[in-house]
Amino acid sequence: MNSGCNFKTAVRFRPPPLTLNKLNMPNMSYCRFENTARAMADCISAIEDNDVSENLSIYEINGLKDMQMLAMDLINLQNEVEELLDHSRVKHHTN
Repeated sequence: MNSGCNFKTAVRFRPPPLTLNKLNMPNMSYCRFENTARAMADCISAIEDNDVSENLSIYEINGLKDMQMLAMDLINLQNEVEELLDHSRVKHHTN
């Protein structure tokens, strides 16, 4: 069994790194998926609950557009994601 994952699908959208006062704010690799999933769930809940102002700033508009494109990329990477999850299930003995 191959211990690594082979990624064949190219991601078509990559937003610029998150910056705050011109400092790059990295997402730590050991918790990037966990943190991002929580943040995405919060954003989705806000949209579903109509808890989003119609007067979004240009930064928020661009962020929402970026999220939409990234969500489409994630769907296009479905096979690679499943490969990662399968590998992780074996490694951690989970279902």
